Amino acid sequence: MLEHKNGGFARPRKGEYESLTFRQFRQHVRIYQSLAMLADGGSIQDVAFAIGYESAPAFIAAFRKIMGQSPGRYRRKQAP
Repeated sequence: MLEHKNGGFARPRKGEYESLTFRQFRQHVRIYQSLAMLADGGSIQDVAFAIGYESAPAFIAAFRKIMGQSPGRYRRKQAP
């Protein structure tokens, strides 16, 4: 999913969004926005609401589908 980190921000691979519908694209953007919040230690529920999800389980399911891991696991991997 991610090409590399540049200055702490994750970048999608070139062409990654070309085959997505607008709804899928918006979902990817939300998930990528959540990465910095999770790395900064934000709670999963707070992050979910901040990026527009109505429930933490919906956010977790979308995150897992796009990133291939749970938000909790992603956050643990980012910890120093």
